[in-house]
Amino acid sequence: MKSPESPSSGRLIFGDFVIDAPAAQLLRQDRPIELRPKSFEVLCLLAQNAERVVSRDQLAAAVWRGRVATDESIAQCISDIRRALGDADQHLLQTVPRRGYVLKVPAQPTPSAATTVKASPRAAGEVNERPSIVVRPFVNISEGARLDML
Repeated sequence: MKSPESPSSGRLIFGDFVIDAPAAQLLRQDRPIELRPKSFEVLCLLAQNAERVVSRDQLAAAVWRGRVATDESIAQCISDIRRALGDADQHLLQTVPRRGYVLKVPAQPTPSAATTVKASPRAAGEVNERPSIVVRPFVNISEGARLDML
């Protein structure tokens, strides 16, 4: 199974949509569609494994990377993706009961000639107005290794 950060060309096309992984954007007709970061990662993973069932365990391992992913958090991401795709009737993204999820359309790397897209606001030097926070792991700077696991 492919990891969510490494689409082969950085951009994948499926249906009317383009996933621009380097810019972390979902586009439809060159217009960005708002999607939360975890939901975007789930969509990337599903697109990279298009037409194959991806289990909840595979999603949790690849997207949450060892952190706890509840059924509710995965369901919320799937709901966000369906809303972004306008796929309430599950034609594009299907739930496979007791197995996982499948993106029902093929996803292909974009042709090199079609890689011109409007720059994202961040690429243009604009500041994101929404507040954000970064949580980094604590590093033990003492000499006692026994404190590492606290």
